[in-house]
Amino acid sequence: MFKSILGLEGWEVLEWLKPPGEYHFVSRYTVVPDTCPKCAVFEPRLYVHAWKDQQFRDTGFHGKHVSIIVQRPRYKCRECGETFQQPLPDMDERRFMTKRLLTWIGDRALKRTFAEVAADVGVDEKTVRLIFADHVRALEAKRRA
Repeated sequence: MFKSILGLEGWEVLEWLKPPGEYHFVSRYTVVPDTCPKCAVFEPRLYVHAWKDQQFRDTGFHGKHVSIIVQRPRYKCRECGETFQQPLPDMDERRFMTKRLLTWIGDRALKRTFAEVAADVGVDEKTVRLIFADHVRALEAKRRA
């Protein structure tokens, strides 16, 4: 049941927490990198150097805010000796939210106020404004192309 809750490929939900008004999914991205981003060796010999929990916002459901708490490994490459965090292709690491939430906020902010959208997902209104500005720039770039 847990594997399908997030609807994201390669993710495993380890625990589902239900604090009042929210859902938190303790999860791991199960895809191991096939290339070291530091030395570019394909299929490097990697080992988990450490773990770090990071929280990312996601689209809500059942009228509740959703967070994904990612148990994220930090790998060490035996080829070059460098460390790096596991890449998370579904996450926007600048804003600590899923990419689908970014899209949802951009689309929703076209029709509703920034304050309403912020309240829907549990982020600051300024965050919604900044995401909306990026969304509009992307739409304008598509229109010009």
